[in-house]
Amino acid sequence: MEHILFIKDSFSIEGEPMGVMQLSAIAKMQGFNTCLCSSKQDYKKLINKHKPAAIAISMLSGEYTSIKTLIGEIKRYADKIPIIVGGPHPTFAPSALEDFGVEAICTGEGDRAFTEILKRIGAGTSFDGIPNIHTKTQKTPRGPLIENLDELPFIDRELYYEASPVNRRFKMRSFYSSRGCPYGCTYCFNHAYNKLNKGLGRVVRKRSVENLIEELEIVTKKYDTQYIRFSDDVFTHAADDWLEKFSKEYKRKIGIPFYCLVRSNSVTKDMVTLLKNAGCNSVCMCIEAANADLRRLILNRNLSNETIIKSFDLFNGSGIHTYSNSMLALPTATLKDELDSLDLNIRCKPTCGLFSILLPYPGTEIHDYCIEHNLLDKDYNFEDISRSVGSYSMLSSFTDKEKKIQKNIVFLGPLVIKLPFLKKLFVKYLIYMPNNFIFLFIHYCTKYYLFKKYIIPMRYTLTDYLHFMIATLKSEFKNMGVSNKDTIPPERKYIIIPLYNPETDNTLP
Repeated sequence: MEHILFIKDSFSIEGEPMGVMQLSAIAKMQGFNTCLCSSKQDYKKLINKHKPAAIAISMLSGEYTSIKTLIGEIKRYADKIPIIVGGPHPTFAPSALEDFGVEAICTGEGDRAFTEILKRIGAGTSFDGIPNIHTKTQKTPRGPLIENLDELPFIDRELYYEASPVNRRFKMRSFYSSRGCPYGCTYCFNHAYNKLNKGLGRVVRKRSVENLIEELEIVTKKYDTQYIRFSDDVFTHAADDWLEKFSKEYKRKIGIPFYCLVRSNSVTKDMVTLLKNAGCNSVCMCIEAANADLRRLILNRNLSNETIIKSFDLFNGSGIHTYSNSMLALPTATLKDELDSLDLNIRCKPTCGLFSILLPYPGTEIHDYCIEHNLLDKDYNFEDISRSVGSYSMLSSFTDKEKKIQKNIVFLGPLVIKLPFLKKLFVKYLIYMPNNFIFLFIHYCTKYYLFKKYIIPMRYTLTDYLHFMIATLKSEFKNMGVSNKDTIPPERKYIIIPLYNPETDNTLP
């Protein structure tokens, strides 16, 4: 029986690689064996053991350099094995085919394309002519989107847990109930993704309640599960028939607290009531910026402050915990704008309010805006993103002093939101201090406590608790390095990695 080796750059306790797990389930339905490893694990050992018929690599744009290095190593070690690269990066940067020197890339949804690739592997024929697949000799247009998500097999969780046993012990399980996002936020890939798929099917597609509940029942019986994470870009858009049915069936058959993402403009009292009745414990809603003009003109988020405040008041009043994210270092933003966003968070009273620095990914509208207005080096590319660490803005419109102030808001903003009496001290003194590890440690402790206590509350053994704490601490310090130098070295650029990466996982191979 032939084998497919999947590779991810890294694993995270914050969510399973659902795209890879979906395609593994498809491969197993077609009679293939599958295995998974991260780029940090011994992939050579798996190649020697299984002699895979193909290697499928999933990548985000922020992983460009590490994946390019990995592919070069694989090519030198086992150049006869075809490599297919999929995920958000090749979808929006099809030049990855030439950049990486691989046999094929997948652009867009990979379910049908991967099914056909497996057939070609079995038949020993080329990958040319498969919709969504680009090869060295042929670039085939996109095929229609998956219309009926119920037709897909349930994702292969064992693939992930065998590759990362520690994540089996992490008792939160991720599910998706839909694909697609109808909104056009300029910093996110979804608006560009929708343009690429125009005319190929409905943007938002929803699984049936019966299909979703069936998977939930199977998984929660098989694995110790204390919390459910719905990974949809937007879990629900209205208090509609689907949500009413889900609320009743989930409460009756599952009854495990869950977390989901919603958008303020769609929140109503009826929606909050249905989510609460179902067992929703926490939601994520982005505030992004307090300045309505920044939200509308720069981010294409046409929401009023009153709408945002009302949505948080509804959830807070219902007892559902809220997690918010606000974005700093937007083009044309001033220090007053950043502090106004802090004030809006204080008014909204999220259970956990975090800040991130804008990262203008190539392929997004906000990247094009930054290039057009000379806010980014014209040679700025994916390698700049993937080599970056920390959280300083990449935009030339901010001084080094302003970038360090923004970073201190990232570090201490969550604590000020929870303890507003600290705002005067923060704004008058702390915001101007050099970035330092004490502020970073305060940030980590604040976020870790609030998530563990309210947003994703779970019980651990002492061993698991210490393991997860150390793992998240290492990740936090790696992703958010600090510099106490008076100037930011020009050869270094910085990004903050959000808790959940905004790039969709639905297109992964």
